[in-house]
Amino acid sequence: MWNTVSCEMHKETDAFDYWREVAFQRLDARPRPSLRQDGFHGKAASLSVAGTTLWRYQSAAVDVHRSASHCRRDQGGEICVLLMRSGRAMLDQGSEMTLAPRDVGFIDASRPLRGWWGEHSESHLVIPRDTARRLFGDLDRLNGLRLPGQSGAGRLLGAQLRLTERLIDGLDPAAAAMAVQTMLDLIGRALGAVRRGDDLPDGRRSASPDPAEAIARYIDRHLDDPDLDVGRIAAALGLSRSSLYRSFPASEGGVARFILHRRLELCRDALLAGGPIGPLEDLATRWGFEDYGAFSRAFRRRFGLAPSALRDQPTAR
Repeated sequence: MWNTVSCEMHKETDAFDYWREVAFQRLDARPRPSLRQDGFHGKAASLSVAGTTLWRYQSAAVDVHRSASHCRRDQGGEICVLLMRSGRAMLDQGSEMTLAPRDVGFIDASRPLRGWWGEHSESHLVIPRDTARRLFGDLDRLNGLRLPGQSGAGRLLGAQLRLTERLIDGLDPAAAAMAVQTMLDLIGRALGAVRRGDDLPDGRRSASPDPAEAIARYIDRHLDDPDLDVGRIAAALGLSRSSLYRSFPASEGGVARFILHRRLELCRDALLAGGPIGPLEDLATRWGFEDYGAFSRAFRRRFGLAPSALRDQPTAR
């Protein structure tokens, strides 16, 4: 049975505060500037089936922000497949995605998100990360992916999600699980077609991505992983080690040095920002350094002073 929440029973002046409590527990949100708070409305319904969750959602316009702190705090491990039924949205998780009615988009709960929804209605299928990885492969490829409503994949997934949503409440558990598995299989097949470039709206094949850009993007998304190395990057991107080395620009000093320098830069930026950062050992660990001594020495070589010295400088506050 669908579990429904709505602003209808709340005073107009309290509507958005209530909606923020029940619908935006995992991100920050506020009404869009064009909307007065006393005009807000929202309604959502959810149904859990076979390890996934179906959502029906509609609301007035909102701005949203899911920070890295949110991601670390709730360890978001889901992939959300989103069908826009009406209205528009712009979402940015490192790659900007604009959604119009009938478009299908993908959201990764492990990544920060910033954007907005206009007055809209939509349907979601929320999939556990391990299930999504097993069925869809490299989840990094989903970042910013939009299947236009006029494309074959977009039309097919949209129709199947609407059908599943409409029928599932009347199915017994075995049949409901089968309906969800059919949906998951269809998503996997659609993604395969898109990755091959077989299903672009204008019939053209997509251009091959720049390998160096893909490598750098993957590294930036996984800098907090202490086990990030050439072998892991090559496996994730489907490259051999030799291809990875050839693809990465020599001007960056090689893959390992690029990873080291990016991590050091993030630590330096945190120190310069002047906010509370806690012990320096925790800062180093947060960005993939397992040995504080090695981190401190590398930081001094890179920037000419120890991390503690930079932290204590008046200009770093």
